[in-house]
Amino acid sequence: GAVLPRHAPATLRHRAAGAARRLRCDIGGALAAYQALLEAYPLPVKCATAGAIIGAGDLAAQLIERNPDGVDVPRYLRFVVFGVVLQAPWNAAFFRLVDSLLPPAPSFLSVETLQRTFVDQGLQAPVFTAVVFIFLGLLEGLSPGEVRGRLERDLWPTLKANWVVFVPAAAVNQSLVPQDLRVAFINVVFFMWTVYLSTVVNRKEPS
Repeated sequence: GAVLPRHAPATLRHRAAGAARRLRCDIGGALAAYQALLEAYPLPVKCATAGAIIGAGDLAAQLIERNPDGVDVPRYLRFVVFGVVLQAPWNAAFFRLVDSLLPPAPSFLSVETLQRTFVDQGLQAPVFTAVVFIFLGLLEGLSPGEVRGRLERDLWPTLKANWVVFVPAAAVNQSLVPQDLRVAFINVVFFMWTVYLSTVVNRKEPS
């Protein structure tokens, strides 16, 4: 068989190091480009990011569910529209409001972080979660009575699960993440949340 030359391991290490440097440069360049777009077009970029991430979360949920009919495209598009039209604009406006009303959080363990997290999850989250159910239900074509039934069945359990995920995420977001990146940060968390939320929202009604 073929025999590798003695210098092969060193060569491979050199190539691997070069590939790692190029990857870091590529990632750094992509992040810099995203930041530049975010500064130039803040709301459109936040909306596009939310649509892509939340749509991907629904696709992940559908893969987990293993629907024999394949991908439910209308369902996927509903979540994309939710991200673009509701989630990103809502969060962008909410974070601006919080910044205008409350002092910045100097650290993760501070009274200001506690205040901001309470406003986020104690006041905003219940309203937003209800709005999400109504918005997605109407996009799905449900009647007002069907939307109300879904709220009565799923709102409280979903809100409790939301607090498990988003109370720590909100504390980090309000204290450690720069203001212009907060929507992007919450979108990343929302990818995992969407996997759960999509399953709940699209669960079949009990017969």
